[in-house]
Parts: sequence; structure tokens; C-alpha cells
Amino acid sequence: MIKKWWILAILLLTMPSWLCADEGWQQVPGDGPNPRKGHSMAEINGKVYMFGGVGETRDDSSILNDLWQFSRDSNEWKRLFPLDEKPVGRYGHKAVVANNKMYIFSGMVSGGYNITDGWCYDPQANSWTPIVPDNDWPSPRIDYSMVAIGNKIYVYGGISGSMIDNQLWSYNLETNRWYRKTASDTTPQRYGHYAGVVGGKMYVIGGSNGQQLYGNILVYDPATNGWLDINVSGSAPATNGLIDIDAGRSAPVPVFNLSGISDGENLWIAGGRDGQGTDIGATWKYDVAQNIWTQQPDGPVQSYGAAVPVIDADRKVDMFLFGGENNGRLSGETWKYVPGDDPQPPTPIPTLNQWGMIFLAGLILLEGARRLRKKKVRETAAK
Repeated sequence: MIKKWWILAILLLTMPSWLCADEGWQQVPGDGPNPRKGHSMAEINGKVYMFGGVGETRDDSSILNDLWQFSRDSNEWKRLFPLDEKPVGRYGHKAVVANNKMYIFSGMVSGGYNITDGWCYDPQANSWTPIVPDNDWPSPRIDYSMVAIGNKIYVYGGISGSMIDNQLWSYNLETNRWYRKTASDTTPQRYGHYAGVVGGKMYVIGGSNGQQLYGNILVYDPATNGWLDINVSGSAPATNGLIDIDAGRSAPVPVFNLSGISDGENLWIAGGRDGQGTDIGATWKYDVAQNIWTQQPDGPVQSYGAAVPVIDADRKVDMFLFGGENNGRLSGETWKYVPGDDPQPPTPIPTLNQWGMIFLAGLILLEGARRLRKKKVRETAAK
């Protein structure tokens, strides 16, 4: 009996921290939208809005134009039915938020062609409004990146027709005009990459030119209209030779069709498809200030999904991810990633749950010691 008490105490004290922590990847239970890939997602005031994508039948009828809202508070999806007209179904497009509204651009529609249009969704009015710029649109495209910085929306790269593009365009929300940024003319052609914003600059990670994958990070600074190619500590080898490699550090494998978010200070990437055509579940954090990659716990295996940052009650940023393709199978799963400390943190402080486990283990040890003393007293009296 005494041995059982000691064994239970040891198990409690050595219990893996993930049983007591809220960190890492967690699948969100419940029903949601049907499986898809190539959809867009954006976060506005704590709500996640998802539009479009392509479903499982892989024909024109599977190109979707439904709009969904996910509530972090209830962990539930709800389909929305906007008033008046709405965009046609599409996939391969992106969405960004500006002035508490969601903007989408282009994408592939029924018939297999890229459409030239843009739309703005207002959650307050639950309505879409077509964008009609005062000048010509950029060429229609898919698998590009799109970010919002100030009063401008930046669109970079993608597949335009049969060409992989390297153009950078900005849309000015105040003038309602598109502007070509010629600074991108010297950057490599790229699609399937991720772009996020930190400190008013656009960081581009991953992607492909159709023959090779990129492991470097490009940075665009709107203030100077210039690009910087970063040599990252721990960065993966770039097949185009643009960066030097510190082989002694861990590094993300170059991928395309990856998902990612910015928390304002760091960039987080998840999943993607590697150079062998295999979808992966790796998760990485890029610390912009320290210029270094850190590997995180693996998440769901997926490419061509969509992720958004959502701020919790403690002002911490979580990553929400939905859908994508897992080596030929479409996903309808919703996942949440709660960032924790990087590997090998300095002297971690136990959580409240962990303190409870330590206290319980202490009680068990005390009870075991008490019973051991009583046993010894009985044995002494019997002699």
C-alpha cells in the first residue's frame, strides 16, 4: 500500500506540463463550415470572418461564396447572409482588414479564370460593397499576398494567368486608386508565400517560383519604397543562393501555400507544402527584433489553409486556423494555437494548475510518510 502512495506522488510531480497548461495547438470542437481550401479569413473586433474557397467536389459547383463568422467567446461558427449583392464564389484570394472592414481582391472563379474585382464587407451593416477604383486594376491573380499598412493595401506576387508574378501594387483607400511599385521589379517571381506586417514593414516568407522554393525573408519598407533581403539566424537554405546559412541553428523547411500571422512583434508560420510535395504541420516563430527562428510544437498537417490572429482577454495573441489540404484530403477542422514560452525558457514559474498538482503530491507524500511511521511503530511494539 505504501508503494502505491509513493508511485502516485511521483507520477503527479513528473506529469507532463502539457496536461496542466493551455499552450500549444488545440482543436476547437463543434460543427463548422464544410471542408475547403484557398479561402480567406480576417479578424475584426474579436470575430473571425471566412469567405469562399473550393470544396471537395473539385468542380465549378464546389467554388464557394459563403460567408462565416467565428466567435472566440462561444467557440462557434455561424453562417452569415449579407444583404444585397455579394461576390461570386472564388478561391486563391486573400482578405485584409482596414477601418474595421474586410477587403478581398481577385481570385479564381467558376470556369477556371482569375476575376478582376474587389469587394468590401462591413460587419456592422452585414453587407458587401463592390470596389470601383478610379483607375485600372492590377492584373487578376491567385495565391498572392495582401497586407494593410496605414491607409494602403499592398498586393504582391501570385499567379496571373499563366505567369508567376513579382509585381507589387498598392491600393490607396483615400484616393481609390491603384499604384504600381516598381521597386518589386528586381525581386524574384513568387506565389504561395505569406506576408505579415511588423513595425510598418511587410515581411514575405516562403513561396515558390514554380521550380524552387524560397527560404529567405524579403522585407518591403513603404517609407523608402525599397526591399531588403534578410540573412536570418537559423534560416532555411534558399535554393536561389540569396542568403548565407548558419548551419548550426534549427530552421524551417522552405514551403509554399503556408499559413501565418503577425502578433505585432513576431511572425508565426504554420504548415505548408515542402519541396517533395508533402503537406506538413511544422510551426515556427520568427522574432523580428532578434532576427531568429524558433521552432514551436507541430500543429495540424495542412497547406492552403487560412489563419488569423485573435487577441484574448489578457491581450495575448492566439492563432486560429481553419481548413486546408492534408495530402489530398480537405479539412473542415478549426484549430487554435496558444503561444507559450520558447523551448528551454529560463526557470519557468508553475501555473496555478501545476501548483495544485504540487500541493496534492505533497499531501500524498505526507500521508505516505505518516503511514510509514505508524507501520514502524507497530513493528517496534510487536518485537
